[in-house]
Amino acid sequence: MVVRGTFPSGTQAEVQAAFGAFVARPLPIVTMAGLLMALSGVLVARGLTRGLERVAKVAMPALLLMLALLAARSLALPGAGAGLVWYLQPDFSKLDAAAVLAALGQAFFSIGVGMGSAFGLGSYLHPDQSDVPGSATVVVACDTAVALLAGVVIFPALFVTMPALFAQMPGGLLFGGAFLALLLVAGLTSAIAALEVMAAIAHDSLGWSRGRAVTVLASLWFMVSVPVSLSQGPWAHLRVGDMDLLQALDFLVGTYLVPVGGIILALFVATTWGWPAFRDETNVGSGPIKVTALWRPLVQFLIPAAVLLVFLGGLGLLPGL
Repeated sequence: MVVRGTFPSGTQAEVQAAFGAFVARPLPIVTMAGLLMALSGVLVARGLTRGLERVAKVAMPALLLMLALLAARSLALPGAGAGLVWYLQPDFSKLDAAAVLAALGQAFFSIGVGMGSAFGLGSYLHPDQSDVPGSATVVVACDTAVALLAGVVIFPALFVTMPALFAQMPGGLLFGGAFLALLLVAGLTSAIAALEVMAAIAHDSLGWSRGRAVTVLASLWFMVSVPVSLSQGPWAHLRVGDMDLLQALDFLVGTYLVPVGGIILALFVATTWGWPAFRDETNVGSGPIKVTALWRPLVQFLIPAAVLLVFLGGLGLLPGL
């Protein structure tokens, strides 16, 4: 709809109505889910280097460039300066415990702490030539930079929907279609990473060939995706409490599974693996940035406590938050 120029570029209500009309049609949604899962399977079957790595090397820089172009267009809108000042001017009177907890949660989930795909992909690193501290620094820096850039896109155009922003750009249909395509590819890389890890586990633990593992797991994943994909349309009546299936799954993973994985990881490093082993292993192959004694209180105390706070805050167990 964006590419054809038929997507509404007016109010938020019009955009929501268009989205509601789209998700009410099951055939396109299920078809797209099947095509994306098939594409994920093909790329995973090609291997990590020829699949995920090749896609990410092209798509991620292109998406970053598109964000930069959108930021430039957003800053040219009338009243953009006021939105930018509101975005970048700190108001420390609003900084309370709830805000700190929200920031911890955002950092936790945007970086992907405790997610199984990080372990799986990390196992492919060269044991002696991988700069883990340097790579971690780059990941955090890029995550922060992209978040700030996205804020520059959003806040100067605070009362303008994304379709309206594209409509006001020269060549907006082209840029809008390209942006959404790149956003789709960014999501696809996450699906590829997760499927890659599951296929590797099936290959190593069950002795399956790579082709069999990808075929079976991608098929199962597609079957699970169907009710979730339809949960905000034709199957919206299927509820888990007051949530639809997509909301319930997001709540389960975001509130329980990922934070619990992060807690287990933090406690394992702090207690079982121990500080000396963690420091020495992490520094193998490192460059200028190394794990030093200054990291010890972070690893043994602060990080486990912060992850635990994120988990308890998500459960609503922290009084006053």
